[in-house]
Amino acid sequence: MEIRDLKNFIKVVDHSSFTKAAEEMYVTQSSLSKSVKRLETQFESQLIIRIKNKLHLTDIGKIVYQQGREIINSVDDLHLLINQTKNIENGRILLGIPQLIGTLFFPKIAKEYYESHANIKIELFERGAKKLEQILNDGKVDIALIVKTHLTKDDYNFYPFIEDEFYVFLNKNHPLANRSELAISELKNEKFIIFSEEFTLHDYIINACKTNGFFPNILYKSSQWDLILELTASHNAVTLLPKSIYSKNVNPDIKLIKLKGKPLLWSLVFITLKDSYKSFALQSFINKIDSFKP
Repeated sequence: MEIRDLKNFIKVVDHSSFTKAAEEMYVTQSSLSKSVKRLETQFESQLIIRIKNKLHLTDIGKIVYQQGREIINSVDDLHLLINQTKNIENGRILLGIPQLIGTLFFPKIAKEYYESHANIKIELFERGAKKLEQILNDGKVDIALIVKTHLTKDDYNFYPFIEDEFYVFLNKNHPLANRSELAISELKNEKFIIFSEEFTLHDYIINACKTNGFFPNILYKSSQWDLILELTASHNAVTLLPKSIYSKNVNPDIKLIKLKGKPLLWSLVFITLKDSYKSFALQSFINKIDSFKP
């Protein structure tokens, strides 16, 4: 059944005339008659009869008319929803983000995006980067903001966000606190506070220490960056964290010191699955990534 034939039939019934319907639709009476005839052939029933030069619906015609109007309304609603989605008037984005990154950057991301796309909802999934990679592959999030380490370009689309340097964070009264720079190798005898295993930064820090000839003496692990700083200060320990975290630090006893030599970089990227479908809402988010940057 052609939607066009159904629309033509309904228009003829509404006007009780092939002539008036044809005039309004700028088509010929012949084309309208053919549309009605096609429907009658398909339903194997007469839909319209003439009684004293007036059009009347048969019992089957009444059913086709009533149901046809509902079908046309549903099709119109469908087109409206599609156009709204294309115009990005509504929608939903499932965003995966580690808690550390969310604390630092999500408020700005949410503010920037909401200002131009107030009707699109962002649903936030806070997980460690390792877990986020898994749930992205499982289709549970549309896009994730994670630390770029072992990820390969063959698996994902990459949208760079920021690049930051790691610094040494320690108590301002620590014996090394008077240094302007510190090499990672100079920390081999120190107690470390680091992120727990579910976080990419856990492996990243351990590997950085191993590259410099030692395995860190890990005193505590945590999933909370502010707790890591509190433990670092109270236990006269050290930790390696991106410099941007210092802007959120409220502990007056914490000091940060630049790493000597080649910078240890913290690269954050948004990723989506390569060749995956991107909704209009998601594409609008991707298009605004540059405006999210600090």
